[in-house]
Amino acid sequence: MLIAGSLLAQGAPSCRTSDVARPEPLLREADVMWCKRVWRTIDLTDPANRTLAAGSDSSAACGSLFDVIRYCLTTDASMTAYDPGPTCADDRFTRAFRTTELDSLLGRMDAADIVGYRLKEDWIFEKQRSVIMVRIIGLAPLVEVRGGDGEFRGTRESCWLYWPECRKALAQWPVARALPEGGRPSYERLFAARRFTSTVAKVSNMDDRSLHQVLTGMDAVREAMRLERQLHDFERDLWHY
Repeated sequence: MLIAGSLLAQGAPSCRTSDVARPEPLLREADVMWCKRVWRTIDLTDPANRTLAAGSDSSAACGSLFDVIRYCLTTDASMTAYDPGPTCADDRFTRAFRTTELDSLLGRMDAADIVGYRLKEDWIFEKQRSVIMVRIIGLAPLVEVRGGDGEFRGTRESCWLYWPECRKALAQWPVARALPEGGRPSYERLFAARRFTSTVAKVSNMDDRSLHQVLTGMDAVREAMRLERQLHDFERDLWHY
């Protein structure tokens, strides 16, 4: 499938760069004092996430994040897509899609169908330097789920991508649109700098349930905000001791 309005439709040689992902700081298990696993939702309807979204204007010269992901999964074969399972509960990169399955999946989607992304990450307190480190583990494009009557039922992960593998590929692709202050960093650097907005969907807990499974509407929004504050309050409180 060609990607309209993007140089990716022409093979993308002029879009790619020779950049490489910067090595992440080494982390020894013995230095991990505290760790919390967090799942986040990046909403592409939020204007702050415009640099990740698809668009119909010609300024999106090198394609949205999903355009690049598609290219890397197929033409480039530099990424691997993992099956989230029949209930979309498997985010452990258990089974890679076979080629025919991936072709079928991507044949049903284009960039305009992607409404957001799910991030799986670890918040880690590293005691040697007394810092909070955030390590992204996985990225999943989100698509809408609708009932037989067309009613919106939420979103689901279309596949999971292993972030350490994604970093290497995305470091070579500049974002489709310049940032508000100018400049077009790679998608990898955009994520490394946390240049996106998101809401907490789930924090590791005994029940292993996401917010939308136990709360709806404003209750879910308020709980997501509470969990976000809890994470940042912990980081702030570290400096009091």
